[in-house]
Order: sequence, then C-alpha cells, then structure tokens
Amino acid sequence: MKSELKQVKNQTNDFSESIIRIRKEHARLQSLEYFADLARQWYENIVNGKTRTRTVILGTGVPEELVMAIDASPLRILGGSHESCMWSDDFVPRDTDPVSRSLLGFVRMLQQNDQEHEILYIIPSNSDSLRKIAYQLMRDGEKVHVLDVPPSKADELSFGQWKKSLSGMMEAIEQHCRKWASSASIHKSIRNAVRARTALHRFVIMSAGQEDILSPAVRILVQNSYSFAADLSEWTKHMHELMYEMLMLNKGRQANHKNNPGVLLVGSPIYFPNLKLPYLLDESGLNIIRQMDAFENIRLIKPKISKIHRNYRKMIDAVARAWYKADASTAYLKNEAMRVRIRKMCESQMVEGVVFHILKGQIEQDFELPWCEEMLEEYGIPLFRLETDYQYQDVEQLRIRMEAFSELLHQNRFLEKEAV
Repeated sequence: MKSELKQVKNQTNDFSESIIRIRKEHARLQSLEYFADLARQWYENIVNGKTRTRTVILGTGVPEELVMAIDASPLRILGGSHESCMWSDDFVPRDTDPVSRSLLGFVRMLQQNDQEHEILYIIPSNSDSLRKIAYQLMRDGEKVHVLDVPPSKADELSFGQWKKSLSGMMEAIEQHCRKWASSASIHKSIRNAVRARTALHRFVIMSAGQEDILSPAVRILVQNSYSFAADLSEWTKHMHELMYEMLMLNKGRQANHKNNPGVLLVGSPIYFPNLKLPYLLDESGLNIIRQMDAFENIRLIKPKISKIHRNYRKMIDAVARAWYKADASTAYLKNEAMRVRIRKMCESQMVEGVVFHILKGQIEQDFELPWCEEMLEEYGIPLFRLETDYQYQDVEQLRIRMEAFSELLHQNRFLEKEAV
C-alpha cells in the first residue's frame, strides 16, 4: 500500500492539472490565487500527511457549524478526485458511485499517513454507498459516527429525530476531542458559517452571466472552496475581495457576455477537480446559469440566532430547524426544497434547457427525474439526461450528444423569434 501511495504522490494529479489550467485562463484575476492555493494546499496536506485533523466530515448534509463549535478546523471532504477514486479501487465494487469512491480514497490516504491523533469520521446516512463506507470503516477499527438523516420532513416527529441525531453527533465529537461546546463557541461558529454562506450566495448570484470574467469551472472551484477552508472567517474575507475585483473589472466597460442558451444544471453535484461537465457545456455553446444540487443549496441554509441571546439550546434548535427546512439531501423521499427552487427558476423564464446530471451509481438522484420531466413539460423546457463518471473516456461521445442538445436550444430560440 505504501508503494501505491508513493505513486499517487509522484504522479501529476487532477488537482494540480485543474489549478494550472484555471490559473492560465484567469491570470488577470489576482484574488483567485487564494482559492487556487486553498485547493492545492488542502490536497497536498492529505497526500503528504501534513494534516493533523481530529474530525473528518465526509460528504454533504452535516451542519458544520455545530462541528466547528467543538473542533474549530475539521477536515471536510466532498470527493471529486479521479486519483482518489483509483486509490479506493481495491476496497469497493466497480459500480460504486465515483463520489463515494473518491471519499474512501481520501480516507485511505489519511489512514496510510502517520497521524498524531485518532480520527473521528462523521458520515451522514444520505446514501446507501455512504452507509456501507461507514460500516467498512467501523469494521476496520476506525472511529465513526453516523449522522442519521430522516427520510421525510412530514412532521415534528421527524424533526425531533433530526435534533436528537445532531445532539448525538455533538456528544460524540466532544468525547473524542475532550472539548465541550459552549454558548459562546456555538454562537461564533454559527455566525461565521452564516456570514460565509451569505458571501457564497452573493457570489452565485453575481457570477451568473459573468462567464467572460469567470468560467463555469472557476465558479465551481470557488464554490467548493467553502469546504476546503479551515477558517471560514478568512475565507469570507477573500470572497469579498474576489467579488470586489469582479465589480472593478466590469466597471466602466461594456460587458462581453456570451449569448449562449442558459441551462439549469441539476442532479449530482460537480466537485472540484472533476470539471469535465462544465468544460463540455461551455465548449458546446451552453451557459450554466445556475446549479441545483445538495452542495450548492448550502448557501441558503442560514440559522437565525439574532434574537435568542446566545441560548445554548435555542441556538442548536435554530441550526437543526434551518437544515431541516432547507437541506436538499438525497436522503429525503421527496426532495421538496430542491423542487421548489427548480420550479421558481423555470418560472423566471431564464431557463432555456435543463441538463440532468447523473453520476453512475447515484440512483438516489434519478428518483427525481420523473418529477422533473413532468414539471418541465408544463413550461415547454427541454431536458437532457447525462450519465457519466470521473473518467474521460466518454468525453467525445458526450460532446456529440451535448452539441445536439445545444443545437436544439438554438433552434428553439430561432422559432420563438419567428413566432414574434
């Protein structure tokens, strides 16, 4: 295993390749350097054994503000790396979805490197693959806490179960770190998370239609960097600097936006450094006006704590209720939070087409497809279902299909003009 890890370290990795490409394409955007360096350092710390984290959060759906109230700098892993997928090939079936394989690959790297402290893995039960990864890690003797996510938001009973699950998670982290959350630490952590998500929300809105300044790939890097940051307050400061530089680049000049059809990208989240799909969409003459997925939806989860005077229980209740209401995890039988947002975007008349992205093996996402197709028929919006993984062998085949979808949307534009 050590020789295999050495090969991973020595080869040119997808993190480095993606960062080099982005830097070349956006050399004039100086404030982007922070986000590129953040992604590079995050990866190198894992591969080179420089991370000394005590708590690791796998995937999305875990309220990080409650974790950070105890462990200020947990390691958050989204997945997305083709190299880390390869590192997990000997441990999971070939049909395992690439996000789960990538997550497990990063975990294996952490296990292989010498650690000063025992790690506690926090894993949400929002997919079958993650539940099996949790079981496998427990079987290997690792400390794991599974955060139970209720499959329904139907009643207060489900909310009570969710609150109990969050309390159990906090207790597990406190016992592991030998450190206890206080009213002050919870208040500070929530405040930092809300400020960061507010900045992320502003960035998502502001970057729409700014593809001449920020490519879709860069937008995904910046959005995903929320999970690379150990210090959310520092990250928020640099996010404000990036948005200010974007304003300055636009000031006093006429925008040169591409007049490409605008598409909504829904389904499986796209995680840096796997940028195959955004590059394909851009090259096919399509503009991603908005992403709709569980990770992107985090920017809308903002617990309200201004009027509860740092009450310990009420702050935890506020976090639980905010996530329960707005979380768009695949765990839910009916993903109402996501459905409402997709419908609103379609009603805004900004959406000319929908790309329904499915990573192979993520059947939870596919359960929303029939609803999406039926809803889009009401608005006359075409849908293109695209299934892929982190490998690049299918790029040309996908390109042909994507260009055909792009041509359909351009024809629809022409027909609408003719009708007028």
